[in-house]
Amino acid sequence: MDGVLYVIDLAGSERSSDSKEHSKERMAETKQINLSLMALKDCIRARTIASSATPGAGAAAASHIPYRRSKLTMLLKDVFDIGCSRLCATVVIAAVSPLGRDLAHSANTLKYAAPLRVAAGKVQGAEERDPRDPALWTHDQMCGWLSRVCADDGVGSENEKLSCLPDNIQAENSYSTSTASIDPTSILTGQMSGVQFCMMPEPELFRRIQAQIAAPHGAMVAKRVSSALWTLIMDSKTRKRRPDGSIISEAEENKERNAREDAQKARYEMWGERERLMKVAS
Repeated sequence: MDGVLYVIDLAGSERSSDSKEHSKERMAETKQINLSLMALKDCIRARTIASSATPGAGAAAASHIPYRRSKLTMLLKDVFDIGCSRLCATVVIAAVSPLGRDLAHSANTLKYAAPLRVAAGKVQGAEERDPRDPALWTHDQMCGWLSRVCADDGVGSENEKLSCLPDNIQAENSYSTSTASIDPTSILTGQMSGVQFCMMPEPELFRRIQAQIAAPHGAMVAKRVSSALWTLIMDSKTRKRRPDGSIISEAEENKERNAREDAQKARYEMWGERERLMKVAS
């Protein structure tokens, strides 16, 4: 299981009584630290409330996460993304001292941590695994996808090359460098998984591809791979789900939309008939 672990150390005291001997620069730094801590607390609470909202109630869409208030929360903006359907958890550990002389510090720590206690809500069940999410792909699936996107054999349309999914891969080791212009294993080094490839910086991706393909064709291939990858990532992040966590396919979404339009049309006809009958009766 691959993932990202963020560890934030909030140790220390920024109370005014502890910083009265600080210089002007240190006081300005203390002010910025306190603002970052308050922004972090607000973001954690808002994100937890949004994820615990009843599906379909619209509370998640109405929730605002102020991660732009400080540089600390800006660095963690991916954690506070409401549209992300991947599982995540936040743990806050508040350490206090058993000594009586540290009572004021302990009380201040508990005062800061107390508002972070938000009921997480009952889990509705495991979400359906999205086979089109590149972050969930294995190393072999990523190699198959990468070899198909970079293939220069002229077979298939450009859209087919950009949307090659694991379902189209016949077997988990079916990629072949004979029909691809690059060796995917040299780009996905060290058994790199899907989530690791998605987190690769774009300059590094371009460097690895251009190391095998001379310019200017190498830059074109790298751009095609980057665009295809980001298309899959954004599609997976915005894919609609039902309250039980199951994925709504495009055909099902169109069917539900047509059903809503038909119901709305039937109501308009009913209202029109009602108005007609009222005019006749009058």
